[in-house]
Amino acid sequence: MRAIFAAAAAIALIAPVATAQITTQSPQPAPTVVDTLGVPETPEASSGGEEGAKVSISPKVYAPFLWSPTAGLGIGYGVEVQNLGWAGSSVLVTGLTSQRIGRYGVYASTRTPYAPGVNAMLGGTFETTGRRYYYGVGPFSDLDNKIAIEKQTYEAEARLGYSDAPRATRRVQAFGRYQFHQTRTAKDLDRGAQSRLDSVSAANLAFALAHDIGAVTGGVEAIWDERNNIFVPRYGFIGQVGVSYTAATSGADVSFLRTYGSFNYFLPIEWRSSTVHARVVVSSVDNVRGNDPVPFFLLPTFDTDYGLGLATQRFYANDFFLASGEVQSPVFLTGFLDIDAIAGATFYNAYDNIFRQFLPIPSLAQNRPDDDRYPLRMALGGGLRLSSALVPGLVLHGQLGFGPEGLSFTTFNLVADLRAARPILRGL
Repeated sequence: MRAIFAAAAAIALIAPVATAQITTQSPQPAPTVVDTLGVPETPEASSGGEEGAKVSISPKVYAPFLWSPTAGLGIGYGVEVQNLGWAGSSVLVTGLTSQRIGRYGVYASTRTPYAPGVNAMLGGTFETTGRRYYYGVGPFSDLDNKIAIEKQTYEAEARLGYSDAPRATRRVQAFGRYQFHQTRTAKDLDRGAQSRLDSVSAANLAFALAHDIGAVTGGVEAIWDERNNIFVPRYGFIGQVGVSYTAATSGADVSFLRTYGSFNYFLPIEWRSSTVHARVVVSSVDNVRGNDPVPFFLLPTFDTDYGLGLATQRFYANDFFLASGEVQSPVFLTGFLDIDAIAGATFYNAYDNIFRQFLPIPSLAQNRPDDDRYPLRMALGGGLRLSSALVPGLVLHGQLGFGPEGLSFTTFNLVADLRAARPILRGL
C-alpha cells in the first residue's frame, strides 16, 4: 500500500501547482449538462432498459486498417450481442489479426460498467505474438538490447463491480484472473543483444524459455472517473488505485503482492482552447516469495502507454514511477474529425526497490549499476492525435520522443489500442 500513498502524495503536490499556473476556461459545461460523447449509454425503456428488450446484434470494426511497429498490418473486428436473456446484457466476441500479433476473446457481461449498480463480467482470451519486446528486467535494461519474444498466452478473467452513479463516476471492482504463458523463442533484433544482457535479465529470459508457467491473480480496485469523454477527454479527472496478489500455479515457485495507482487530470486552458493533461503513475511489487524469479511477463510493463518518449514494452521492473505533463491543442475540429497537436515532458524511472532507490531529481543520464539511487529520467515528446465521433474509440497517434536514450520512440498507430477489444475499466 506504500506505493498508493506515495502516488497520492505526489499528485497532491503537483495538482495545486498546476492549477495555480493555468487559467481555466469559464465556459465549462454546467453541472446539469453532461457530455456523454464516447460513453456507452444505459438502455432506457424504449431501447432495452426494461423487460422485453429486443436482442440486437452489432458488428465491430476497431480500425478499417491497422498498423503499428509492434503488430504490423492487420485489422480488429468483432460482434456484440446485446439484451441476450435480459435487458442490458452483452456478449462480445472479438479478434485482432495482424502480421505479428493475433488476439481473440469472448466476454459476457450482465450490463455496461458505466451503468449504476452491480456489474459482472466473464471473459477468455488467447494471444499469440512474435513481437513481445524484451530489453531486460529492472532499471539497467538497455534500449540497444532489443529482443523479440515469441509466446502464447491463455487467459480467463472474472470481474464483479459496483458503480454508484451514471458513467461510473465512482466504481469498486474485484477481479480474478488465470493466465498460462508459453514462451517459445527469443530473437535478437539488435545484433548480440542476448549476449549483452546483465546476468539477472539473462537468467530471467532463460527461465521463461524453459518453463510453461501458469499464474492466478486476484485483487480489488477503486476507480473515480469524471472525464467528459472516455476516449478524448477535454476536462475532468480519472483516478485508480488497486492491490493484487499473484501466485504461480505451475512451472514456477513464486508469488508477490502488487500495489498501484494512476491519477490523471485534464485541465482546459484559454490558449487555443487547449487541454493540459497531468499524470502520476506508480506501481510497486512487494513480498516476493518462492525459489524462482518473477518471470518478466508477470512483472508490470512500463512503456508508451504511460507517457511520450517511451518505447513499446520498454521496462519490466518491480517498481516504477512516472510524472508527466502534456498540452493537447486542437488543430482541426469538426466533431466528425478532430486533430490535436500534443507536446509534453515525462519524468520517470524503473527500480528494484523504489523506496531505497528513488531520487526526485531530473536527469538526462541513464542508470548506472554503481549508483545507490537513480534520478528521474526526462523525456520530451510531441506528435498528432486524430479522433472521430463517427468511430468512438478510434484514435490515431503519431508521436516522436527524445530522452536519455536518444530518439528512442517513433511510431504511427492506426488503431485505438491493441486492448480496444477488451472491456473498458480494466486495471493497470
